Amino acid sequence: MSTEGNVRNRVAEFPRSTSRVAVGVLVSIGLGIALRFVSGIFIGDQPHPVTYLSLVGGGLGATAMYAFVWRFDDDLRFAPIEFWANVVGDGSTDEYRYQGIYLHVTYGALVGAFFPRLMQELAGGGAGGLFAALPLSLVTGAGFGLLLFVLGIAYAQLGFFRLELSPDRVGVFLLEHLVYGVVLGLVTGLWIPVLQPIVG
Repeated sequence: MSTEGNVRNRVAEFPRSTSRVAVGVLVSIGLGIALRFVSGIFIGDQPHPVTYLSLVGGGLGATAMYAFVWRFDDDLRFAPIEFWANVVGDGSTDEYRYQGIYLHVTYGALVGAFFPRLMQELAGGGAGGLFAALPLSLVTGAGFGLLLFVLGIAYAQLGFFRLELSPDRVGVFLLEHLVYGVVLGLVTGLWIPVLQPIVG
């Protein structure tokens, strides 16, 4: 087998257990935070602490999203598992449950970190009450989840995700993203009423 084939197989098979998923997510998110911190030094724009809170909220939202699918649907039809199986693996979703969860929680956390910045840009600044304080954060978080749903549909139609969204799957796909957004909004909404007074 070629070196490229060996590398592809090793990547396709990592991680293979819940503990390795957790370690992989923490390492990947840690690298993302370090990259953002270092880039902030060079561009003179360090992230606000609420960005880190929304990163945690995004990771928890992605986890809740998978739990929702696992409880109410066929988790092997979960988009990240299908994506990993079709793009990195051999097409068999049975083999790539852990890898799909790792991918989803990692990018769910990293995408969640953009939630405060997007809200600030859309509102022209001073939007903390919309995303960093309950209960409005639940509404804007759900709106962010809806935006990700629309992007997911667009990417699926373009063939980027290599998954088929039949009409009966679109409703589940929407509910998954609303779960993500509400959990993201719930966590990020703790900043002003709970955490900011503690941090000062």
